[in-house]
Amino acid sequence: MASSPLHHIPLRAAANVLENVRNPRVSDAPSLTGPAPWTDAIYSHWKEYGVDPEELRAFGNKGRVVGDSLILPITGFSPGLGQVLITIFGDMGAGKIEDPEARVRHLWKGTWRS
Repeated sequence: MASSPLHHIPLRAAANVLENVRNPRVSDAPSLTGPAPWTDAIYSHWKEYGVDPEELRAFGNKGRVVGDSLILPITGFSPGLGQVLITIFGDMGAGKIEDPEARVRHLWKGTWRS
């Protein structure tokens, strides 16, 4: 994740992590301190601008500005993800790693381990 200093999305994500650690309702790392608190913070930000996370696939292969944030299309931040995780999440529509729109290669392997 990248943001300007003190941007409200990472601050909200950090607050979510602190709340999860202080009052744990779950015990797995992804829910306590991993992607779940980030996702909650980002979705909350989008909702302030009337964006429903379920509509993301309708964005197609173009980015979209929401408030002061840029939402990259899935190929922009996770090229090849649809091919790697198709059995877990279905085909998410990401282009190949070699796609000219690819900006970041996501190396998540589908599990968190210590």
